Amino acid sequence: MCTNILLKSKNGDAVISARTMDFGGDFITKLHKIPRSEKYYDILFNNETEFTKFKKEFEITEWENAYGYLSTHAYFKVEKWEFEIPTCMDGMNEKGLSGATLWMPCADYPKPNITKKNILSIHLVAYILATCATVNDVVDKLEGVNVINFSTSLNKFIPQHFVFSDSKGKSLIVEFKGGKMITHQPTNGVLTNYPFYDKQLINLKKYDDLTFENKEYTYCENDSSKCSQDTNGSGMSGKIEHNGLPGDATPKSRFVRASKFSEVNFEATNSQDAVTHIQQLIQTLQVPVGTIVPNKNNCGNKNENKNKWDMKNGYDHTKWCVIREHNSFGKINYYYYTNDNPTLQKISLDKIDWEKDSNPIDFEANNKTWYAETNFSS
Repeated sequence: MCTNILLKSKNGDAVISARTMDFGGDFITKLHKIPRSEKYYDILFNNETEFTKFKKEFEITEWENAYGYLSTHAYFKVEKWEFEIPTCMDGMNEKGLSGATLWMPCADYPKPNITKKNILSIHLVAYILATCATVNDVVDKLEGVNVINFSTSLNKFIPQHFVFSDSKGKSLIVEFKGGKMITHQPTNGVLTNYPFYDKQLINLKKYDDLTFENKEYTYCENDSSKCSQDTNGSGMSGKIEHNGLPGDATPKSRFVRASKFSEVNFEATNSQDAVTHIQQLIQTLQVPVGTIVPNKNNCGNKNENKNKWDMKNGYDHTKWCVIREHNSFGKINYYYYTNDNPTLQKISLDKIDWEKDSNPIDFEANNKTWYAETNFSS
């Protein structure tokens, strides 16, 4: 699952993006501050033994960070090891470049290549944020990179595709098909999941007639039988009823909704305008808990496995969202909120000392104060 979207204000004062993290499994999410001049793997692994096991499994390239960045990491357990592998799901660096990982079931990665830098797909976002400042930099950097998947010996396959956006509002989508890397440069940073991006664009053409402008109607004050006042929002209903804006949670439908919403007349006079605007849009793309239930015939043993699923951790739903101000009135900010805590948490990248390391922020640690209480005084 997952949805990403980007907006640029008409006056050019704000470039802002947002994404959902939709998933059905239970995993830990932590926010790391990754400083400059550090080696990524030195930061993410707890000890040399863990890293030695990891590096032995993969012929991977190490790198030193040219830029500091915030990294939203998920941690996945690998059965053959006693520790969890960190996976960079989202992040933004000090230059306003963001990177996002989204699920892509049909991703087919290249094989390891000793003539290029082999980067694990789960660490591509981290590598790009550490070494690039703009989307143009990303394009150049990817020419010398070979993105590979987990070794089959780990019995793990995390199919992904990626979207990167910079402070100028440029975006780059990176996908892997037939063992080759394919890139696209959209104007709106919209990405969901299956199918591949080019197929999403073909499907999107079906909705070209949708508009924000209401359809013309006739208002009949004295004769309700002649009234055709199907007004507010009717521009998105399409020429024919079944061709309106789709509202289900499938990747195709979310792609259409996000793409159409990205066409909104976006104006912002301050940071709050920008953040609240895109927050409203991303909330329409979230997947509420309980609205997706696996088909009983796809649960293996119908009687046993279905009972092991619990509503909150087993079924796909939005676990958290992030909002990124790449360049909003001269500021670079990163916001997030979780399914358990809708209170918006803000991190100002301009105020961070990128030369120093720090302890990670646990998303769940912010779930205590999830509302603001208002009292009436006598």
